[in-house]
Amino acid sequence: DGDDLLALVNRSPQGALPPDYAPNDLVDARSGTAKTKEECDRTQCLRKDPKEALDQLLSDWKKIGAIGKIESAYRSYSSQCGTFAKWVEKSTFCDATEQSALPGHSQHQLGTTVDLFTEEWAKDPRGVFRENFGCTPAGKWLQGHSWEFGFVMPYPIHPDDEHPKQKCVTRWDIPIGINPRTGYRYEHWHYRFVGKDLASAHEGLRFNVEL
Repeated sequence: DGDDLLALVNRSPQGALPPDYAPNDLVDARSGTAKTKEECDRTQCLRKDPKEALDQLLSDWKKIGAIGKIESAYRSYSSQCGTFAKWVEKSTFCDATEQSALPGHSQHQLGTTVDLFTEEWAKDPRGVFRENFGCTPAGKWLQGHSWEFGFVMPYPIHPDDEHPKQKCVTRWDIPIGINPRTGYRYEHWHYRFVGKDLASAHEGLRFNVEL
């Protein structure tokens, strides 16, 4: 059930959403105006509750000087087809699967997930999807506070791949592949809304594991 905030969406056959699935409460991620699935292929959309939670997060984020920029939010099945195809064009099919989900297997189709950066980070001509955003003050704030608004980071660094001095970046002395627990590389910009209670429980579990 894609409407469930804990819907399983991953690489497995069981973790696939139907091609025609779309949330029925999609709104413009900026204005909050109700939008259709088709309209959301042309603008950034989220489900209503994640949108309201994101507004609160962006407001608090701004207090440390971070002006948020939504790079990607809801993506339909067909939109994900195009996104995945672009990653293939940049590299190879195998490389693309480490960076992007196959259609039906993307959390973005849930309408609860955003790729989030700052406007300052987005000014760089190298593009937003580069290393070290998680090590910026804004990125560190997100990792430390996103759970307070109901968001979690689904694709963290695997403990074995952490930099010895900075947990916000992967180590440099060995090749780093996908995280075997998630099936994807570290995505320090990808946040999924699961609600405050579940996000709080997730943060507590992560904290205890790190201790």
